[in-house]
Amino acid sequence: MTQTSSKRCPFCDQPGRLSREHPFGRWALPYARMIEPKTTHYTTRPVSYGSRRHHLRKNRVRDGNPARQQIHSACGKCNNIHLGRIQDDVKQICLPFVRGQFPHLGGPERMTLATWAIMVTMNLEFWDPETVAVPRFQREHLRNTQSPPPNWYVGIRRYDGDCTFYHRAFGTPVGLQPTEAVPETHKAQTTVFTLGKTLFHTFSAGSDWLFDQFINGAPADYGDRLGLRSIWPEARPSLAASLSPISADGALSIIDHFGGLRFSPSP
Repeated sequence: MTQTSSKRCPFCDQPGRLSREHPFGRWALPYARMIEPKTTHYTTRPVSYGSRRHHLRKNRVRDGNPARQQIHSACGKCNNIHLGRIQDDVKQICLPFVRGQFPHLGGPERMTLATWAIMVTMNLEFWDPETVAVPRFQREHLRNTQSPPPNWYVGIRRYDGDCTFYHRAFGTPVGLQPTEAVPETHKAQTTVFTLGKTLFHTFSAGSDWLFDQFINGAPADYGDRLGLRSIWPEARPSLAASLSPISADGALSIIDHFGGLRFSPSP
């Protein structure tokens, strides 16, 4: 299905119609089972400019299983051709993981799995457009190269719980005046989503300096601090070692890792 939109496609920047697609891919629907009957979106705002204190306000509530809702996140050409290739490439790689197996992956397979997790994150953002933080140039990079853009982290872990996802976008006011809009280079996002027996975590930033500020060291070490196995941009030798299943509460602890930096990209 399509809808007429005055906006441009987030991946190719062309005006026209946006298609309606499942964020995980149609092949993943049997594993995208959530017990939640509604999708609830929250946004946060700083109490004052530059403050880490924040208040929480409900943004919107939609009826229906969140994992089975469809999103207008790209034009038909991008979805069917460019993003569709990523779905086609990842299916056989990802299925063992969502079934609870953690097989060895070579470098190309890790990159394919990471690219798919990044694409899912980019799609999930559009469930609540107010929390979109990924810069257009990173979406264009994914579309054009079928590979992870710069300044992205992807990690995985075994998961034991109902399908869930969390997405949090934020911006940093460093060097900005109170009246200035937050530019792409000052935006970042953190996302956790689960599919079957595997949890995926992505983090991204709009610039090198912001990515380094929050990752705070080697990306694989960042993953170790969260109890994950990193697959991009650095990978640990074994995906299976010391990976006990994490619960839904553990998934929430990952999304809360950055603590008070929860305010959304717009001032």
